[in-house]
Amino acid sequence: MSEAYMPAKPVVALNTIHSIAVDGLACCNDGTPTKIEIKRTAPDGSKTIHYDWNSPNDETVLLPAIPTPPQPELPPEGDVTLELRLGDVLGQNDRNIVYAVKVTNADKIPCYVPPAWSSRSRGCSKGSIIPRCYGYFSATVDQTQMTILPWDGPDCSYPRTFDPHVPPHPSAPLSVMLLERLGDPIPTGSYLLRDHRDELARLGVTSIDWRLGNLLSAPPSPPGLPGIPSPNHDHLYSIRLFDFEFAVRANIAPRLLNSKGKVRVDNLVYDITYLPSSHRHHLASVWWREGCSP
Repeated sequence: MSEAYMPAKPVVALNTIHSIAVDGLACCNDGTPTKIEIKRTAPDGSKTIHYDWNSPNDETVLLPAIPTPPQPELPPEGDVTLELRLGDVLGQNDRNIVYAVKVTNADKIPCYVPPAWSSRSRGCSKGSIIPRCYGYFSATVDQTQMTILPWDGPDCSYPRTFDPHVPPHPSAPLSVMLLERLGDPIPTGSYLLRDHRDELARLGVTSIDWRLGNLLSAPPSPPGLPGIPSPNHDHLYSIRLFDFEFAVRANIAPRLLNSKGKVRVDNLVYDITYLPSSHRHHLASVWWREGCSP
């Protein structure tokens, strides 16, 4: 996003952005580029599982309730519309595309927006073990009137013609998640990744996709924002974990979740610490191609 840090402006809060107007994502059916405005919405909070106790032994592996994530102190919700222009594709699979984005109205908004990215498709953990998220935005698209370029591909011709046997969707869902821009694709070695596992276990997060392709180094600061100290351990993390597409939150004891993730995380620590950088980059690239969603 913005290239220079502007200390005279307060840093954007996680709930400041009300909507985004995206350039480079859509065009009219005659091929004319058009901006599409997408409003902030509450994300789906249904990805939770509550297991009931069936025997006295369950008390050692199940919690009475799903842990509540710590929430940051935020100001009242803002009304900023952020104008974005899509940049390079950073990663993609058959469900999601991640773009670098640039703010084009940075001089007109009352806050500083650090470098970020946009993903089409957790409180105090943001900026510590996972990227800061500046909002989940969704809209419906009438594909009889508008073309979403990533959906139709570079070979789409204009003016558009439609197959009568496969008509365009009049109300196709479009979702965007705006995240802070992170650092290098493959982070340097860090045994603190085991503490990442513990942080998420304390929140009841399970079914995490622990892969090299889902790890990036923390953003350089400046222009990015500095990291937030660990909610449960006395240090800053140099690695951020993303891709929670298949993760759920459950009332499972942290001890059990830590045990379940131990082998995967230990293997990651070994790869990051001992494999040559070129080999780690190759492994991450292979996992991206196999469908790891950012």
